[in-house]
Amino acid sequence: MFTVILLSVLNHYERKGHYLSVSKTKAKLVKQKIHSAFWNIAAHIYAYVLFVIYMTPVVMIVLFSFQNYPAIRSKMLNVKDWTLINYFGTENYEYMTSRGRLRTRIGSISGVFSNSDAVGGIRLSFVMSAVAAALACVIVVLAVSYIFRHRNKMRALVTESCLLFPWLLPTILICYSFRIFFNREVWYVFGNNLYWRENVRILIVMAYTVTKLPFALRMIKAAFYAIDDELEDAAKNLGASPVYTFLKVKLPIILPSVLAVFALNFNALFTEYDMGATFQSSYGKTYAMIIQNMTMEEGREGYNVNASGRRCASTVFIMIVSGIILYLVYGVGARDLGERLEARRKWRRRWARLTGRTNV
Repeated sequence: MFTVILLSVLNHYERKGHYLSVSKTKAKLVKQKIHSAFWNIAAHIYAYVLFVIYMTPVVMIVLFSFQNYPAIRSKMLNVKDWTLINYFGTENYEYMTSRGRLRTRIGSISGVFSNSDAVGGIRLSFVMSAVAAALACVIVVLAVSYIFRHRNKMRALVTESCLLFPWLLPTILICYSFRIFFNREVWYVFGNNLYWRENVRILIVMAYTVTKLPFALRMIKAAFYAIDDELEDAAKNLGASPVYTFLKVKLPIILPSVLAVFALNFNALFTEYDMGATFQSSYGKTYAMIIQNMTMEEGREGYNVNASGRRCASTVFIMIVSGIILYLVYGVGARDLGERLEARRKWRRRWARLTGRTNV
């Protein structure tokens, strides 16, 4: 029901000529002054309370990611216990049994980047999320170009409806449908069972891509409305082919929005849990499932004693990756065509000064 209402609202805004976009706007944000003293104080209190609520867990996770296991268990920050073991390196764990014997577990304490399972999950999730996010953007860009080329026709409506259909289905339903349909008992793909060994990674990428198509469609379609029809007409009058017009005229205009959609989809898929749990196997264990296994290991009689610290370090790593992706897209990639060309000219001039070249 929520999806139907959302689609109705978006269609209403499009008919009225108001289009949503995730790209950068030229309008500057203007600070609004609250003239009422009471409401001014209330707004500031409200803002600072929200800031404390939002930031306290984040700050504590960052701090405890640099603490050792005893400090985390006792929930006490100690400068002397500052360590990088949750990120790098391995240590042995010594403990006293109930019979008074000293036992040692070799390499029981390990960091995120020193644990083979964690590194494998990071690598697998990174590659699959990037591939799926890129595929979703490519598919939607081509589909939206087709929709605009055949607007007001039934074929365009059918194409858009097909891309929006995954919004009406639960994610788990899509995943289990893939598991059943592409399993050996139903259908082979080029003679291979996709739900078998390493092939399960193809299913995960397919599910990732399908679930992100509706969101990508809404955002990228809104970006296409920003293209002036006169630019396309001018390109046609100059003899440009449709493919050349798309690559040289349309794509540079919508590129910031496409990159923003890619970043948002990648960040959502990198730690996606539902689909990772549905397709979990020894050959398709995503980063989210690795983090869940850390929790299970900690609860199994202290099998992995620094699981709490490694989870904190994993959370910090996820925040860093998400922040870098968003900065590259919204900070660097969100520049319009003129800004990108000017930045390129500046780099060329700097390189010319460094190399002593004068023909750049």
